Amino acid sequence: MAQGAKKRASGEPNTANDLMPSPILGLAEHLEAQADNFPTKGERTRCRFKAAAARILGEKGYHDLRMADICDAAGLSHGAIYEYYANKKEISVEVINELSVHGPRLMLSVKPKGDEFSKLYQVNLVYVKIFSENVGLMRSMRQVSDDIEEFRQSYIRYNTEWYDRIAEHILRVVGKPPRAGVASKVLARALGGMSDEFLHDVYIRRVPSLAELADSPETLAKLISVLWYRMAYVANPPVEFKGKYGSILDIALTERA
Repeated sequence: MAQGAKKRASGEPNTANDLMPSPILGLAEHLEAQADNFPTKGERTRCRFKAAAARILGEKGYHDLRMADICDAAGLSHGAIYEYYANKKEISVEVINELSVHGPRLMLSVKPKGDEFSKLYQVNLVYVKIFSENVGLMRSMRQVSDDIEEFRQSYIRYNTEWYDRIAEHILRVVGKPPRAGVASKVLARALGGMSDEFLHDVYIRRVPSLAELADSPETLAKLISVLWYRMAYVANPPVEFKGKYGSILDIALTERA
């Protein structure tokens, strides 16, 4: 059983922003806020183009993105963008790569407190908030990954680094020997894939039976965290889970006699 499994979970934050020094922004808003901080005009212009591309990608997706739309959204001349980007593929890869590091950077800035489940919940809550603030870009990320091999390879690399970090944490908690490393990496990737697909069902595919979860990131993060905890540590977390999803804690973790 995971460490802390016999203790009650500590108090949970009311929102994801309670865990952060500043509100969690969508990538487009983040880039817009950054633009004026660059020392040169060229860097500021490049960032404005990226912010505009992030906004259009979020609204229309990669396949319907046009360079002219990016220029209009940035309030800059149509010719200027070609000083920085040759085509929509180039700027899209840069923006989506930025998204790939934006989320983990925010999640790593969280200093979770409490027992193992509380820490897991706090990080998942921030991830749910990041996803919900970048729904259109998350959809575009898959389009870009399907169409552009160079991004697909970098996406695999980013994900592998993140999942390896999770695997190392699981091993520290359960105290398994190093030879369990390969299995823990497979487990971490499966857990991450489960979470991403679930969030796609909630926010992108808008599966009707999950619609209410889109309005409650706290419940959604708690549900994902319960599933993670049970799968990683083969134990129920030390937490009360009221409401329609609480019965998941009653599902047996061992074979019935």
